[in-house]
Parts: sequence; structure tokens; C-alpha cells
Amino acid sequence: MSPYEDAFSQKPEFRQLAADLNDLAAGVAISVLSPLTEPPAGLKSRLLGEIGPETAHANPLDSLTVDPAEAVVLTNLNGRIEWVSDAFTQMCGYSPQELRGRKPGALLQGAGTDPLTVQRIREAVQQRLPVTVSLRNYAKGGDAYWVTLSISPVSGPDGSPRGFVAIEKELSSSEVESLGLR
Repeated sequence: MSPYEDAFSQKPEFRQLAADLNDLAAGVAISVLSPLTEPPAGLKSRLLGEIGPETAHANPLDSLTVDPAEAVVLTNLNGRIEWVSDAFTQMCGYSPQELRGRKPGALLQGAGTDPLTVQRIREAVQQRLPVTVSLRNYAKGGDAYWVTLSISPVSGPDGSPRGFVAIEKELSSSEVESLGLR
């Protein structure tokens, strides 16, 4: 036992605080996350505030030109999912509730995912640089599928990093073949 743990265990107020925090953590762990069928509350106003009135649109996501077959994922700076489009949930088979707060790679990458491609993604994200790759992912049911994945950092008006946006497009078997992917 460390000196801190020893001192902590000898103080009744600290023991009670630890018990209260454990109860709080247990309550959070079993709480049901709100569905993500819509972007998180306040996202629209936060984005509008960050891009400024001169470039503001009624919905900042409307300014993104995305093919309906493309999936969109918004993550925080730690790479944890904050919001996903319906196309993403259809592609991967996970519900928004299962995705929220999770890292996409931890759920979608598997045995056939190229580790060098994953490393390339990781390095770009750590450096907050955009990256586009072709990647084999795995749906919730275990079926493999190929995507073109483009990840871009999202910055606030002052240039400070805010998170990442990822756009994925599932590749057809002919596209996979023409790209020489296996």
C-alpha cells in the first residue's frame, strides 16, 4: 500500500468520499445513454458560434456535401464518438447508444485490418492532420467490409482543436478489386 493509500484509508471522511465516488461511478456505468438519432444537444449552436455569422448556415452539417451512402462520425479530441449519422449505424450494425463514447477503431478493426494503415491513421490523428485511407472494417455481426475513410481535424474559430470528423464510404467488390485490396 502506498503512503497515499495508507493515509487515505485512515481518514473516515476520505473513506466515505471514496464510497460515495464508487456509488456514483457504479450509477454512471449502469445508466442508459441518450439515443443519438439527432446530433448532441447544443452542437448546432456551438458550431454556429464557432464558424461565425458570416459563414453560418441554418445547419452547419448541411454545408458538408456528403453522399447519402457515406457515413459521418464526429469525435472529440480523445477520439471518442459524440455523434454518428444513420448511414454509419447501417454500415457497421451498431446502434448509436452502443457507439457513443467509444473509439471507432476499437469496435470496427479486426484480424484482417492492416496494422500499417491503422498506424498511419493514428499518427495523423495524433498530429491533428487530415488522412484518407482504404481500410477493412468489421460490422457488429463480424462481417468484413472495405471503406474509404477520410478523417479531418475540426478547429474552433481561434484555431484551437475541437475534435475530428470522419467520412466513410463503403467500397463495392469491384472497387476493392480495382484498388488491389485484399
